[in-house]
Amino acid sequence: MPKKRKYYETGFRLDRKEKEALRAKGLYVYSRRDNGKESTIEPNVAVDFMGTLVTNFPIPFRKRGPTAYVIYQGDSYLNSRNAQRVYDVKDLSRTRKKKGGGR
Repeated sequence: MPKKRKYYETGFRLDRKEKEALRAKGLYVYSRRDNGKESTIEPNVAVDFMGTLVTNFPIPFRKRGPTAYVIYQGDSYLNSRNAQRVYDVKDLSRTRKKKGGGR
């Protein structure tokens, strides 16, 4: 069974070392941009930055065309992927402990 898709959002930028540390744990780091009604998800954002998105799953971006490297309607995208929001980045990498024990 595949792991549950989860994401964590901040209202601030992470520096390079923070991003590298998260990626070293197998997590993915993206940026959110305010575009009016709903925010986008992008690999990096300079203008209209809204926050950082950290996920335990990769987000595939189109590499060509007018929507290259942009997921419009980011909230709807996360909902369509059944991604669960968590409120601590540590919750992205936690695995459920099996009941019982045994040897």
